[in-house]
Amino acid sequence: MQALKAQIENLNVEKSTFTVNSKNFEQVYVGAIAAVNEGTIWNCYVLNSSIIVAETSDLLNKHLSAYAGGISGFSVGDINYCKLDASKIVASLVRDYGNEGDGKNSTDVYAGGIAAAIAETGTVTSCYVNSSTQISASATATCSDSFSTRHPYITVRAAGIVASFSDIAKIDNVW
Repeated sequence: MQALKAQIENLNVEKSTFTVNSKNFEQVYVGAIAAVNEGTIWNCYVLNSSIIVAETSDLLNKHLSAYAGGISGFSVGDINYCKLDASKIVASLVRDYGNEGDGKNSTDVYAGGIAAAIAETGTVTSCYVNSSTQISASATATCSDSFSTRHPYITVRAAGIVASFSDIAKIDNVW
């Protein structure tokens, strides 16, 4: 027996704001259609909307991630025939490392027009992001141990379609 996958079809979102302001979460996702997509998103349209994730943290020895996507924050499913128009996507993470600025405290921040990130099984096909859409990602780190030679590992990615994707994920016919 094959498991059924959820499907969202023909959904239009206009003049809306989706904001996650969080403190000390390890992973934060936000998207106008789905925060995390494990099924299929088909023929959806987002217009004049804001998708914002703002994480602050002082957690130590943790990997932290913040994902903001116009359609989906993170996807392991399919996103097909979707459009993002005249919208704003912002992902930011502010982190205080205290005296522990080492690689155990990595930080990833992703912002993407269609999805912030897609995994191995994810696909993005025939999607469009209008040039008036604004996409930004930022990370700020403080470390009170000014004499330390250790440095935190920080990745910040922003892209018009997908900010981060697996080498076997499928992205096709996007503009």
